[in-house]
Amino acid sequence: MKKRLVLCVLAAVFALSASAPLAAQGLGRREVLGLRLGAGYSPSTLRNTFGSGSVIEIHFMHGFAPWCGLDVSLTSSDYGGSNNPIKNIEFTGTDREVDLEMYGITAGFLALTAIHKNFLPTVEAGPGLYSINAVLPTGFFNAQKTEFRVGFYGGVGAIYKITGGFLVNANAKYHYIFSGNKDENTIFFFTGHDRTQMFQFTIGVLIATG
Repeated sequence: MKKRLVLCVLAAVFALSASAPLAAQGLGRREVLGLRLGAGYSPSTLRNTFGSGSVIEIHFMHGFAPWCGLDVSLTSSDYGGSNNPIKNIEFTGTDREVDLEMYGITAGFLALTAIHKNFLPTVEAGPGLYSINAVLPTGFFNAQKTEFRVGFYGGVGAIYKITGGFLVNANAKYHYIFSGNKDENTIFFFTGHDRTQMFQFTIGVLIATG
């Protein structure tokens, strides 16, 4: 919770420092900072074990040309506690709930075009590095088991200018993660699957810095 609060405060500071709008001219050589909030959904057995999750994402766009650029995103997803008590006991040795948290960093090629002076649809794709965390509540402190896995993602979105310095951004992403095939891998242990599919739906604000 504290980590998410810090991320929100940082994003708010960025938003308050707005200086240049992003409009129909596209990215150009601009740099853009954004914050998005939303939900995560897995169509696999992961959803049956942990449910859907909440998502917070800070992302950075760097333009190479008006129609393309690089998008780097830092994502935090919380999928809550496992609803399989038998697996919880096998995993921890006690009847203790296991929470699943995921953090990801993705770097993708971003393409966009202006179909209206205030409206920019986007498409993006690229690789990702994901931190899969099994969190065991132990009172005041939490024990945590962390593993790093690779994957890739693709996404579509839309940017809309409300005023000269304020834009909103809606985004949908699909993540495909190679989540391991051994019992020591958290997702494989709980689901029996070595690949994980995730959908992420978010909306947020953007600010151009140059």
